[in-house]
Amino acid sequence: MITWTCGCQTPSYELCAAGGLYFIRRIAATSIHESTRWRYREAEATWSALLKGEVH
Repeated sequence: MITWTCGCQTPSYELCAAGGLYFIRRIAATSIHESTRWRYREAEATWSALLKGEVH
């Protein structure tokens, strides 16, 4: 895990890395979902947009 949002709010998100690729994990009250895998630039752009409320 590279960075994350506060776990005190639902849903929370984590920017993760595995095998040289990056993905975003969404953690809700009863489920966990992971995005597709991206290169770092794509993942960082999506993470930034997520934090700004531009994507869900």
